[in-house]
Amino acid sequence: FTSVIYPGPELFHPKPAHLYAESAGPLFDMGVYGLTALLDILGPVAAVQAFGSQVTPRRSIQTGPRAGEVFSAKGPTPVLAQMRHVSGGLSTFQGGFEAMGSRAPGLEIYGTRASLSVARPFHPDGEVLIGDAPGQWRTAALEEPAWRDEDWASGVTQAWAAFHADALPHASASRARETLALMCAIESQCTDEAPLHSRHRPV
Repeated sequence: FTSVIYPGPELFHPKPAHLYAESAGPLFDMGVYGLTALLDILGPVAAVQAFGSQVTPRRSIQTGPRAGEVFSAKGPTPVLAQMRHVSGGLSTFQGGFEAMGSRAPGLEIYGTRASLSVARPFHPDGEVLIGDAPGQWRTAALEEPAWRDEDWASGVTQAWAAFHADALPHASASRARETLALMCAIESQCTDEAPLHSRHRPV
């Protein structure tokens, strides 16, 4: 399960219209992080079912010299997707630029022996919790903070080190292609008006 929900980037971005274009919105802007993590953990996706809508198609810039300017959202702003992975695992993504907020974690993994709950991205004080008894959670001991400012560039630096070591980088082109294919499959489902029984689409 991965989630990113907040009112929208017009709160802090002086030119947010491009984040509401087709093939943008919460799915492509922020969903890429959680979906990549799900692919890393659960492996490739075999099929996806997704829904999206536009609750507020007319948006207003809230900051900067263009504050008050109105623009249109082209793509879905709340998105809900469910995936079946080749491994047999099931996962869910929910993203939205509509709600005031959410207390849902950025990522949760549910297993038969334990569950893992990770704070939302970009929160340096976020905890990583482990639930290995019914209704009980304990804080995981981390060797490094869950998030650091330099993590924005961690994929590039890790790839550079891998190239010099003649190793396969974790942030590889194949991983990016796999994540992009999943996001495109989700997006196509959000605009698909097919009957419910035919909405389960392979990736």
